[in-house]
Amino acid sequence: MFCEKIFILLLFLFLTPTHSHQGHDDTPKDSLLQNISRSAHFFNKIFSVLGVILISFHLLILTKKSMRISSVNSIMIGIAICDLLSMGNMVRSEFFEINLQGTHCKPPASLRLTQFNWFLTSFHTGLRRCSFWLGVIIVLVRYLIITNVLKNSFRFSCPKFGYRISIISFLLSTILSVLFFFQYQFVEISKWAPGLDCGLESIYLESRNYPEFSVYGRLCNEFSAIHDGLFHRIQAVIEGIFGKFIPCVLLPVLTMMLIMKLRSSDQNAARNQKKDRATVIVIFIAITYLLTELPLAFVYLADAIWHYDKNAQTIIKHLELLCNAIYTATASIDCVICFVMSTAYRKTVRELLPRRLYFFDKTTNLPASKQSRLSRITP
Repeated sequence: MFCEKIFILLLFLFLTPTHSHQGHDDTPKDSLLQNISRSAHFFNKIFSVLGVILISFHLLILTKKSMRISSVNSIMIGIAICDLLSMGNMVRSEFFEINLQGTHCKPPASLRLTQFNWFLTSFHTGLRRCSFWLGVIIVLVRYLIITNVLKNSFRFSCPKFGYRISIISFLLSTILSVLFFFQYQFVEISKWAPGLDCGLESIYLESRNYPEFSVYGRLCNEFSAIHDGLFHRIQAVIEGIFGKFIPCVLLPVLTMMLIMKLRSSDQNAARNQKKDRATVIVIFIAITYLLTELPLAFVYLADAIWHYDKNAQTIIKHLELLCNAIYTATASIDCVICFVMSTAYRKTVRELLPRRLYFFDKTTNLPASKQSRLSRITP
């Protein structure tokens, strides 16, 4: 909750309209925001690389046959795939950045490369959205399973159900990403030419015909720009409400219901210990999504409200960097949560790693008869 309080404070301070035009570009408020943005960018680099490593290992464990035994686990596979691809795109953007504007001696990206970069950005947004939806769904599915509120609740616990709901979520999220992608077009906004000190004089000295490259910028297409960008605003509001706010409302409600169910089962702790651990894992995952996606929901809403305010857009970009840093940090710890809470997960790790490298879990020395049916990430 600390991260959410920090975000709300920043949102209140920085999105408040300012009427000061003194010509000072480096106010204390701007300096604070820039420092936070630089720190977030630094940590985002670290956590994105670390996240790719941890999530790859996490996905490897989840896809083992011994782990593919429940809908909760299969949904976690979907979450891991989305997070891994999303984190991989972050690594690409951090360490292999596509320079759209060009530098003094390096030309800007071509039109196709610029469009491809925008495609990756839209795809990344869809992966984040799908991962969040699956985070809400996994809590709902877990609640339906442990409460047996439906007669056919057993069907919800089958791995096939988890795979199906993951695919459906991905397809729906992709549709929104396609709409997001096609509401922009790329047009030439300027020309780029190399500097005279870039070592090209000997080649172009006689003709004086220095090469020129087009610099492309992203603009709303004609349809999206009508009525002061009404379509873009509607899309941003839909994204914020249905993609972020409604799931952010459902997630804490479902999480509290799970916690209440967990407390009510304390009286039968011996009988329900394994199931309770699985529920705790789902609760931890829900908390990480709240820390990540709720602040981003405010960012999307702010973008819809202050879309044509340049100062607000600068602030929004900085806050997006902060949200990305929180996302990379929280998405990287799912495997840690599962490892700490799940005996089945630790057992699978033990089977995968050489014996001399595994020293974490003494419980794996129990007789095989007691380890044979350790539940569905259910420890």
